[in-house]
Amino acid sequence: MKTISKVLLAGILMLFALSGRAQQDERKLDYFDAISATGDIEVTLIAGEEPKAVIFAEGIDVDDVSVFVKGKTLKLQLIDGLFKSGEKARVEVTYQQIRAIKATAGAKVYTEAPLTGDMLDLRAASGGYVELKVAINTLNAYASEGGIIDLEGSTETQDVTAATGGRYQGLDLECARTFVKANTGGEAEVVATLKLDANANTGGTIHYKGEPEEKYTRTVIAGDIHKL
Repeated sequence: MKTISKVLLAGILMLFALSGRAQQDERKLDYFDAISATGDIEVTLIAGEEPKAVIFAEGIDVDDVSVFVKGKTLKLQLIDGLFKSGEKARVEVTYQQIRAIKATAGAKVYTEAPLTGDMLDLRAASGGYVELKVAINTLNAYASEGGIIDLEGSTETQDVTAATGGRYQGLDLECARTFVKANTGGEAEVVATLKLDANANTGGTIHYKGEPEEKYTRTVIAGDIHKL
């Protein structure tokens, strides 16, 4: 009996310890149609009627995660910069419409359901990561400085730039008209069924799938364009 009591007590103490480290906070938000995430933070996008953010923090206080709307842009960032070991922050963002997403300095942005709309602008830089499902008419994407954009779904037209070690992963994104540039070590993987306009230079690499009716390719200074 004493052994059982000790086990129960240890379990209760562990729960108290975990509850002290793991925190959750829900915040209502003003209308926004763009997101900018900065720092070692993970963001999940959820479609809904009322804009809000639910913050899950472990090892840090939820107040160390800054979430606010400025000029229709939802900004998410860490007040003290990068995490230490054992510290985590995740934010579930409920949105009505998204037209632009930017992830920088290690931030990660994901979506549960496809983003829909007429136009979407994506940017990933300085180790930022964007992984989305989309059903968009026109897509603009820019990946640089180790940033990665990984997409699946469909779009009619995409304008893609991968620069300075940035990566664009779009082989699972069906697209009719693709305009793509890769330079300074940037890598882009795209699909084009009707038109491909590709430009690779200074070590940039472009891989593409499809049999486009129109195809314009240009390579300069160790650039490479290759059909998969």
